[in-house]
Amino acid sequence: MKTILHLCADIGSDSQPYKDAGYNVILVGSKIGVENYHPPENIYGIIANPPCTHFSIARTTAKTSRDLREGMRLVKECLRIIWECQYRTTGDQRHST
Repeated sequence: MKTILHLCADIGSDSQPYKDAGYNVILVGSKIGVENYHPPENIYGIIANPPCTHFSIARTTAKTSRDLREGMRLVKECLRIIWECQYRTTGDQRHST
């Protein structure tokens, strides 16, 4: 069975069509957390949805102000996971965990 990772997702609406088509979908959201996650072998695809609220200039009435560093922290964690999968796919074991 092919596995799809859906990063920064608790519900998985973007990955639901894959699940409906028979893929194994792993939701990596608040329960697991991208900062603590290391992907299994043989990932077929990745959907990454880091929260964009810290990047929006339209966010003028929020209780907390924008925090670009926090927003980028989640983007960096998603990229780390993507690269872990890539290193395994290309056989570059020097960078895998």
